[in-house]
Amino acid sequence: MKSDQLVAKRLTASGAASGRAEQFLPNLAAATMWLSWSTPREALPAQLRRLSEKDGQRLQTLLLQGPERLGYETPLWTCPRVAHLITQEFGVRYHEGHVWKILVGLGWSPQRPTGRARERNEKQIRHWKKKVWPAIKKKRSAKGAFSSSSTKAD
Repeated sequence: MKSDQLVAKRLTASGAASGRAEQFLPNLAAATMWLSWSTPREALPAQLRRLSEKDGQRLQTLLLQGPERLGYETPLWTCPRVAHLITQEFGVRYHEGHVWKILVGLGWSPQRPTGRARERNEKQIRHWKKKVWPAIKKKRSAKGAFSSSSTKAD
């Protein structure tokens, strides 16, 4: 049975609408709140289910285990990856653009990784900054010397 037909059947049975329930509720989105109050969570279609508080705690644990657990190569959680995790583990679908609301609710904040090359050698960088850079850096000219770009007439 289609989910909008399920809504219509429940509304008609409860006396909430006279005549055709489909006319009372022109689309499924309008009935989402009513349906979720009167239907056990497991009986709802996947697009109407939401994570429970217990699921949120379990999601937090899964997030702390890292995305490598799902087979991703980098240790970075993105909204599409979290949406995939929620769908896979809980059978609940969230749009990638709305997953950040769940993450904020769990106390996570958006982070941007620093743009550094994997081949970066910190020891060589320190050496270059202390030894090489001071040697090639332009020295300040002696006081009173004119600049080549001076506009003052002599």
